[in-house]
Amino acid sequence: MFISKKYLVSPWIIEACQGFLRSHSLGNRGVEDGTFEQQLTGLIGEYIVYYHLKKVKPNLSQKEDGFDGGIDIIHNSVRIDVKTMGRNSFVRGEYVNNFYVMQQKYACDVLVFCSYHKTQKVIEICGWINKKDLPQKGIFYQAGTKRLRNNGTFFLFRQDNYEVKNQDLQHIDLLKSDV
Repeated sequence: MFISKKYLVSPWIIEACQGFLRSHSLGNRGVEDGTFEQQLTGLIGEYIVYYHLKKVKPNLSQKEDGFDGGIDIIHNSVRIDVKTMGRNSFVRGEYVNNFYVMQQKYACDVLVFCSYHKTQKVIEICGWINKKDLPQKGIFYQAGTKRLRNNGTFFLFRQDNYEVKNQDLQHIDLLKSDV
């Protein structure tokens, strides 16, 4: 059964992340680097996952400018890439998370997926997966594939992509050093 871990995001966390991004860019791949809002969503997710795992606030001033090599957090020797999707609703088990195949070459061990409810200001840590398990647990979509949503709308994938359902993720509290 899928159960996310929910955190109300305080205004000061949002302000700290916005302040960091005003003078730093987290995107430096040259493609799919994300807008300011997308980078903000991602940084808020990283902040909350860091806090959840380490029980201390991250020091954003120690975060490198630009691309981090696909490693957002190192916890118990596990290299973690946090992926956060902005939404206007809370998630369910059948909801999916996206991972661009172009990022598979980076040196992380684990992907932690989060969802940010933009109006309620809540991060849901949906869970994690070993990056090496993407081909078995994810559904692959080639760039240009037309993806139909449940509400009848659709979009085209811009990049080769894996979708991973929340119900196929491990709970964040099961993340140990022996992954």
